[in-house]
Amino acid sequence: MNMRLEDIKAYCLNKWKAYEDYSFGDIPICYKLNGKVFAQIYPKQEDFKITLKCTTEAGQFYRQVYPGGSGKGISLPACAATLLEYDLSGNFPDQELLNMIDHAYGTVLHSFSKKVQKQIITVDKVEIRPIRPEEYPLLEDFLYDAIFLQDGVKEPPGEIVNQPEFAISVKKEFRQQGIGSKRMQEMIVLLKSKGYEKVSLSVNKDNYAYRMYQKLGFQVIRE
Repeated sequence: MNMRLEDIKAYCLNKWKAYEDYSFGDIPICYKLNGKVFAQIYPKQEDFKITLKCTTEAGQFYRQVYPGGSGKGISLPACAATLLEYDLSGNFPDQELLNMIDHAYGTVLHSFSKKVQKQIITVDKVEIRPIRPEEYPLLEDFLYDAIFLQDGVKEPPGEIVNQPEFAISVKKEFRQQGIGSKRMQEMIVLLKSKGYEKVSLSVNKDNYAYRMYQKLGFQVIRE
C-alpha cells in the first residue's frame, strides 16, 4: 500500500457531509455521517488499521477474497459481518481500499430513511474548484455515471471510461439540484478566459441534460 495516513483521512473527510470525530478518545479516529460511523482509523504504527462498515453481502465477499488469517488484508470477525478490518501495513491495493471506503460510506447513507437520505444529499452550497490529487480515483466512477443509457440498453463495461473524452457528471443522488448547470456555466467562463470562441457538445435528446444545455444557450446545429 502506498497511501499515507493523511491521504486516507483526507479521502474519508472528502465524502459528502462526512466529519471527523473522537468518540472513544484519541484512538480510533472516527469518520461519521449524520452521527453514524462509517470508518475508524487506528493510526499507531504497531497497529495501523482501519475498520469499515459494509453490507452482509460485501462482508462475505471480502472474507472469501481476502481471508484475514495471515494478519494482512481483511480480517472479519465471525460475529461481525457488517465490519471490515483492514491492516494498513499490508500490501493491499490502494484502489481497493478507496472502493471499500466508498462502500462503507454508502452503507451508512442508505441505512437512513429515504426522507433523511434526501436531507443529507440536498446541496446547500456548491463550490467549484480544481480536483485534488487524492481525488483522482473518483474520476472513473464519475465518468461512468456520465454515460446516458436509454431504457433497455445494456450497460457498457467499466473499461469504457479509459477512452479519451471530455465529460461532465453529477452523481445520480445529487441530480436535479442545479449542480450540473453551475458546473457548465463555470466551464464556459473558463473556456472564454482561455480565448475559445465556441464550444459544442453532443447529447441524446432523451437525456435529461438536453434541456439544461438549451437553457445555457446551446443551440441545435445538427441531428
